[in-house]
This record gives sequence, structure tokens and C-alpha cells, in this order.
Amino acid sequence: MTDPTNGLVFPDLSKPQFAGNEDLQANLIMPEPTVFLSRSFPVCSIVRPTETQGAAMGAVRFLTASGLFTGQPRAFFAELNALATQADLAQRAV
Repeated sequence: MTDPTNGLVFPDLSKPQFAGNEDLQANLIMPEPTVFLSRSFPVCSIVRPTETQGAAMGAVRFLTASGLFTGQPRAFFAELNALATQADLAQRAV
């Protein structure tokens, strides 16, 4: 499935190339520990994109277009866009 607003692609997890990979199991809908984020978080379900380039700005565009932020001042959008830009530029440090 491809989001027509930003081109974000959600792969078909039932395809053979994903077979046997429990992290990409299409029917894995039960909550799992989120230790990869923080051991203090409760068990929950998280959808993580396989392609991350521009993901934060894509999320901002989608949420803005959905009307979620209707009525917010310009300063809010300036800050939101700045944060998304920084997030998209961030790199994991080991």
C-alpha cells in the first residue's frame, strides 16, 4: 500500500520475502515489549515504517491534511515543521 499524499510505502507482509521473520509477521497484532525504545514503556503495539527517509515530515503533512491541527497558530506549524526536519536529519549513534 502506498500513501498517495507522500509516497510512503507499506509493504505487503504476506509476500514470501518476509516469511519466517517474526518482526514482520502480518498477523502479529498482539502487544509486544518495546525494549528497543525503552524498558520502562508498557507492552504495546507499534507500527514502524521500513523506509524512514522523510518519515517525520510525511507524518506532519498527513496529520495536518487530516485536520488534526486545525486552528493552531502559525508558530505551532513553524515549530512542528522544525522538529520534523530535525527528526528526518537525525542519525542513530552507536
